[in-house]
Amino acid sequence: MYEFSSTEFKFPSLEFVKFPNVKIIPIEISNISARKSNVDNYCDSFSFPNMGTVLDNRFIVWKSEESNLYLQEYSTERDLQNSSLCINVAPSVIVPGSQISFIDNVLTLTITTQFAICTLDLTLSEDMVDHLKSSSVLSFFNGPSEHVLKRIYNLKNHGPYAVRACVASPGGLSPHVVIYLNAKNEAVVVKIPKAGFQNLNVEETNLCSTGIMEYFSKATEDKKVLDFHAISTSEGIYLVTLHNETIIKLWYISNSCTVVGKVNVCEYFKTLPSSINKIYVKTATLNKEKFAVVFARSVCEKSFIGLFSISGDGFDFCCQSFITSKSLDHQDFIVMPAGKTFDLGVNLFILSRKPSNYKIDEDIPIRQSYVIEKCWINTKSPRETAETISIVPVVNIYDVPFLKDIVMEGDSSEQTAFYKRKAVAINCKMSEKDVPIDDYLALRSLIKSYIKSPKFRQFAMGTPGRKRMFDNLLPHNMDVALLNFWKELLQTCYDLQYAANEAIGLWKAENVGLIGGILHNQLTVVSDGDYALAKIVKNVLKKSDLKSMPLNQLANNIERQKKGIVAVNIIEKSKNVKFLETLHDELLQSLSLLTFEPSKLTNVVSTSTYIESSFTVDFLSCLLRNLVGGRTYFASRLLDIYKSIPKCQGNKIVKESETIKKQLDQIKNLYGVLFQTLTSPIRTGGKSHSPNIALSTSFFRYIQKYKPTLLMEPMVFSEYSPYILYLNNVLYASIYSMYPASLSPVFLKYFITTDKFDYLVEFIGKCNDQAPELKYSNLLCNGLAYVASGKISKAFTSILSALDGLETNDVALNNLLTQLLSTSRYGENLTCIEALELLINYFMSKKYYEIAIQLGKYSTERIKVPAERLSSIYNLLFSVYLHKEDFLSAFECLKNISNTEDRSRCTRLIVGILMEPRNRPSFISLTIGHASLEIMEQLEERANDCDDLILAREIYLFNVAFMAKRTKYLRAAYNMYHYACKLGQSIDSWQQLQKLCKALSEAKHLLSLSAEEKYLNIKEDLSVVYSRHCLDTYKVSEEDIMKQLMLSEARLALMDIYQTNSLPPEDKETLERELISHNLFDMAWSIIMYFGTSPKRFFKIITEQCIIVEASGSDTTPEWVLHNIKNLKDCIEMEGRHYMILKCYLEQNLSTNYCDSEVLRVIFYEFLRYDFPAPTWFVEIFTQRNFPEYIRCLLEYNEIEKAYNALLPAIDKAIGDVGVHKKHNPILPFTTIQQFLYLANEGHLNKYAEKIETKVMEYFKKIKNVQIALKLH
Repeated sequence: MYEFSSTEFKFPSLEFVKFPNVKIIPIEISNISARKSNVDNYCDSFSFPNMGTVLDNRFIVWKSEESNLYLQEYSTERDLQNSSLCINVAPSVIVPGSQISFIDNVLTLTITTQFAICTLDLTLSEDMVDHLKSSSVLSFFNGPSEHVLKRIYNLKNHGPYAVRACVASPGGLSPHVVIYLNAKNEAVVVKIPKAGFQNLNVEETNLCSTGIMEYFSKATEDKKVLDFHAISTSEGIYLVTLHNETIIKLWYISNSCTVVGKVNVCEYFKTLPSSINKIYVKTATLNKEKFAVVFARSVCEKSFIGLFSISGDGFDFCCQSFITSKSLDHQDFIVMPAGKTFDLGVNLFILSRKPSNYKIDEDIPIRQSYVIEKCWINTKSPRETAETISIVPVVNIYDVPFLKDIVMEGDSSEQTAFYKRKAVAINCKMSEKDVPIDDYLALRSLIKSYIKSPKFRQFAMGTPGRKRMFDNLLPHNMDVALLNFWKELLQTCYDLQYAANEAIGLWKAENVGLIGGILHNQLTVVSDGDYALAKIVKNVLKKSDLKSMPLNQLANNIERQKKGIVAVNIIEKSKNVKFLETLHDELLQSLSLLTFEPSKLTNVVSTSTYIESSFTVDFLSCLLRNLVGGRTYFASRLLDIYKSIPKCQGNKIVKESETIKKQLDQIKNLYGVLFQTLTSPIRTGGKSHSPNIALSTSFFRYIQKYKPTLLMEPMVFSEYSPYILYLNNVLYASIYSMYPASLSPVFLKYFITTDKFDYLVEFIGKCNDQAPELKYSNLLCNGLAYVASGKISKAFTSILSALDGLETNDVALNNLLTQLLSTSRYGENLTCIEALELLINYFMSKKYYEIAIQLGKYSTERIKVPAERLSSIYNLLFSVYLHKEDFLSAFECLKNISNTEDRSRCTRLIVGILMEPRNRPSFISLTIGHASLEIMEQLEERANDCDDLILAREIYLFNVAFMAKRTKYLRAAYNMYHYACKLGQSIDSWQQLQKLCKALSEAKHLLSLSAEEKYLNIKEDLSVVYSRHCLDTYKVSEEDIMKQLMLSEARLALMDIYQTNSLPPEDKETLERELISHNLFDMAWSIIMYFGTSPKRFFKIITEQCIIVEASGSDTTPEWVLHNIKNLKDCIEMEGRHYMILKCYLEQNLSTNYCDSEVLRVIFYEFLRYDFPAPTWFVEIFTQRNFPEYIRCLLEYNEIEKAYNALLPAIDKAIGDVGVHKKHNPILPFTTIQQFLYLANEGHLNKYAEKIETKVMEYFKKIKNVQIALKLH
């Protein structure tokens, strides 16, 4: 029986890195032929002292293989990067004895080889702290050389090569000491100066030649050293050596190498040399005291151990004990203090090669090549006999009837995968090539296919003589066959890996209180057994005066009794009656330790201290599975006994056993279900070949991520290290959180947060029979599982049935419901409507919208609730529809929300979602009916609140489209003009000016479409978008918008001409002047026409440009002629187009100002100024509109001849037009003619004057004749 014993664990974090970083430090050998490669592998460990630094709770383990030293650092607080290192010293060979020391912030790695010593000194400083928080200290050895001082010392002693070594590093300035043992069994002391003392010489001293007189007076055999170990104390360095004839000496080697103590082991242990097989010597620090430890392996069952205090006066006897061990082939041992003082004893751990057929329990053999044993040595009682307890390897799965699968947790070893593949091939009777590798699901599927096949059934039924365990627990023989198949498959795996599990030695980390074995490819770690079971069993053994639980003997006797081999009353006559009665009494009092009551969970346990480390997570996972499996096994064994007690005619046990049987049966079943759940494999990745972890590991990774607090009953543990105390607290608090009847929030939260509904359903479903209080929780979990599988109808039915438990204030159901969400505003006992709200919220968070909608509709249609609560339900249902993107249904819910604040918030929320780019098309076409006004207000509020004009533009444009779709043109115009005003306040680029033009143009267009008023009421501060009914506003008409648009377009056109980022002015006059100056005549003309300003300068400049074009005679058309074509009509040819542009502008001007001769005069002045002939069409227009003005213009520029040429035909025409029958006879411009006559005479052009005078007289004469004729008539 071993449930309460210590256990040895293996888990992924303990594996050595397959491909570590390699540091090559070649140590040459002068005589390569002297190199010996058959050196034993060696291992050791070092732990940093816990001093409140970044190195706390860290330790380093190493092993040597020929020329390679493999080191790996572990931390129980956090994961470390670059935590592995391989140092290669080829062609040298490393001998046992390499060591690490840490003194005065200097980490020294000493590598001992056959012919040389290599030391690597790493000085740690504060600058390295940040790096060391996440990285291993080993990373510095593989990094830049400036951090590490390397020294190599070649051994000068010309004797044989070294076979072993030990190292001692004192503090202060004392030299580094290495003692090596050569092939002649001579111990040589080497003193190497520490870093910074290069001028000091290295000293070598052979202990076999320390004194001439002693050398000749003593036998040579007495000088041979068989074993040795060194230790550094405050006084100096001491060396313990083992010699022939069981002599042990103590040397003080700090100054001179002198013997200060001597002990004869045989005399000390009072035994003969022939009874001792082998003696080991070590040194140890126990409770800050220095000891020499002598362990003598006997040829019989008993071994001996002695502890001697070390001082300058020699050995001081402290303790001696006899050790009873099942194994005699010891390889290594370690002693560790059992408490804070030496008086509390010492724990001894022994590593031995496993004897053949070695068993801890009659039914469970050890399937590995070594065994670790442990015993406690009473330091107060000399010469006491201590019996070792074998530490159970975790690879021996508990033989319980619940084992149905193999947990292959994170095992990436290729060798292990090979063994598993071969084991499956052997047990499934198939070829290895047919067995998949690196694909757990495929492998599992193959095994399950085999056990369902006729081949397996035939095999199972054809072996009736096979031994089957626990037949009484299994209802069918096929279940027995399946159980045996899995056991045999596991055993085959273990047998195939037997050789690979050889141990090299033991390791310890005193700073965290851990110890274990070092194998070739990984570590193991030892942990104490179940606190509760240990308490029960120890009390039973103490009261019944037994050393071990005789359950196996009782089980065998009961089995023989059933078969009639022994008498019926064998139990009463056996010596075990007292044990049974004691066990029964103890179980009546202490069986409650394996269960719990929620009211007793008063201790709060923090999980955050060490949980960041994968080492701690994996360790807790193993501990938890082992503890649960152990309790299951323990209850099963006891139940076997109790079921048979009535047939064996027990005494008072028979009367009270029924109560205990029920308790044991429930404990066995509930812990069995928990064990199955915790060992369930979970794939860590999405691919079929992704590695698997146990559910227990997944749970502690959840703890690692969220760091919840746990609750537990008050428990008093032994004096453990802080780390071990943390493990125990978290472990037992986890048990309390997981025990099925409790359904603690933490365990439930794990299932829910990680979406492991299927595991939760299976877990609670299996517990339901043993714990009726889980009925409604079971229904709810089934409902959750149906939802996850898409069976909404079944899920709805299960959930409603589960909610019936709220009427009885079901604790488990309330507990489960409140864990569905991370934050819950409800109390401990939920009402039906509160539970429905909680479930709707939960399903919405998991995107299970269909079931959430069904529950929401059920809440609003089938349950009578107050109006305020009903509004809250609609509010929640609205959120579901919103997440589902069923916006039409969301608007239907919106109209049922009576709470004003909630309604406003929901409106803002749905507007925000619908305003996402992908939803905008559907938003525009969405039928929202009653909510349209609120929606438009929200849209305008969003637009007005947006300070980013780039984003605001999209919102305003959407608002306009949304409102125009609903024929709200006036409101759309308000939005667009509001956007234009905001743009106008901060224009700083061509792009923004362009957007302003587009916005104004759209606003004008929308206003023109409005069937309401044709103006906008705008607030000065633009605080309101739709300011139609606001006070303190100013009116903006369509014409006003057009004016703003034209000015903005003018500025935009000028920016194109400027080709810079500078903005043109906003002043109308300046803009007009700039446009004309840059030949932007179309734009300038539009402003002149719309604003009614004087066009004189405009016509002056364009006439000037026309003259330049005409005068150049170039075939290339100027840019301004090509661009200013807005007003051209029916002008296809490019020739003369410049005059056509001028003509169009002039005609438009004259069409609105028919009698405006000012413009004509401005144009004509330019032709006259440049002495360039005006085009015929212009002269025609001018003479037709104002002939006198035309002549005056010519006269102003002294163009007498041109004036004559114009006047003469005009007078002739007038004379010709005079007649009796004319209603109005033409009138000559006499003032202009007089001016002409004056200037012609002054210019000595009398002939022109005379001709004109003649014609004028002729005109007057004809006028006179007409008047006479009219009078006569």
